[in-house]
Amino acid sequence: MTREIFLVRSEVLAGFDDLVQELGADPRPMYRQVGLTAALMSNPDHLVPCANVSALLDIAARTLGRDDFGLMLGSRRKVFQFGLLWPLVAHSPSVEQALKAATKHLHLHNRGILWQLDVEGDHALLTRVDRVPSDVPTFQWAVYSTCSMFMGMKALCGQHWRPSSVGFIHPPPADSHGYDRFFGVKVEFNREFNLIDFPASDLGGNLAERNSSLYKQVNRQIAALEEEYERQEDFCSKVKLLIEQRVHTADCTQTGIAAVLSMHPKSLQRELSCRGATFRELKAEVRLDMAERYLQDSDLPLTTIADMLGFSELSSFSHTFKSRHQVSPAVWRDKARIRKK
Repeated sequence: MTREIFLVRSEVLAGFDDLVQELGADPRPMYRQVGLTAALMSNPDHLVPCANVSALLDIAARTLGRDDFGLMLGSRRKVFQFGLLWPLVAHSPSVEQALKAATKHLHLHNRGILWQLDVEGDHALLTRVDRVPSDVPTFQWAVYSTCSMFMGMKALCGQHWRPSSVGFIHPPPADSHGYDRFFGVKVEFNREFNLIDFPASDLGGNLAERNSSLYKQVNRQIAALEEEYERQEDFCSKVKLLIEQRVHTADCTQTGIAAVLSMHPKSLQRELSCRGATFRELKAEVRLDMAERYLQDSDLPLTTIADMLGFSELSSFSHTFKSRHQVSPAVWRDKARIRKK
């Protein structure tokens, strides 16, 4: 099965070389291990595979003996390092509209991560999903990009802003105190999602230094980029993205996805059929890809993973997973952990 390659602008690694050198190492051999070069990364608009970036951060952490490398790099992150996207976010009418713009258009900067904003009662949740192969370590990458979102929230809400909680699907590092200090809360590990939880009331804040003229201008530019993206993006990839965004919800059905695309469910199926695919096949592929990620990165029980991915029974999850890998989820997880050592 051919896996999609999701790209990110090389600007995402701004500050990597400096930090590695400060810690007494040479970044060039690290780049070579993942098929990149320092010269290649010097162009901030160059597109590189997100999986390579995630692997690079893991290599740096292991080479330097710094489990907190992603945290160190993320704490240096500048919120304006998002190309044209940051001016749109910074000059939105409100915090809520800023976050909706960020999560909607992030793929123009980084197609390897999905951030989603949901409001549940008096809680607002920013949840994060990786779109890299399951054999690529993601802890450093998850921490680094969550730091970026955290810094963005502080820029929008004020430097004294603090979340209610921050969580990662990964097991806890040997020492998590640095994470608690940076985020200002007790960071939780082995969570169902990578997330930032904060009061929904924070969404209503207006942005003090908003420039409405600049916002309109940048909005037009972003709209043009989105039109070009729509023309280039494969239809099946678009449907898979929508499934990934909704796989944890009751709306992840052919009818629900068709509604998002302003199509009749039968029209959606015809479009997929013309491309040799079905909605059921795409949904199964997305769920199994995400299952691999949870099994690789977290210690979550199999029953929890099955429930999160919409399987009615653990046996159904196990049967579907075994149809791809010829082994049960438990056996696959054990083998994946051996490969990581």
